[in-house]
Amino acid sequence: MQVVAAASEADALATLGAYFDALSRALAVPVEGLRKRCLVRFELGAPGDAAGWVWELRAAPDAAGGVTSPGDAGGAASETADVTISCTLQHFLEIASGRLKPAAAMLRGLIRVRGD
Repeated sequence: MQVVAAASEADALATLGAYFDALSRALAVPVEGLRKRCLVRFELGAPGDAAGWVWELRAAPDAAGGVTSPGDAGGAASETADVTISCTLQHFLEIASGRLKPAAAMLRGLIRVRGD
């Protein structure tokens, strides 16, 4: 899926929603080659704002997975994630569109990855 720059926060959220919907459709079947079930949490915030949005991606070698949004970053998460990726909404869209490389974003402190 091609991700393009968004003009406003509402546009960015719509683009992000479409991106995660496409991921959810791709994960609707078991993931071949995956060794165990996993939960990846994306915590995406607005620049300078501690609050934000959360999406959880579930994948499994033996069952259908998908992507859900359990609520905002201040809400309770459903369970402990294997990996949590945190960054601003804009930086995530830049990574998803290919304008920002994930390794460069980590080195510059623009994204944070916690977990196994």
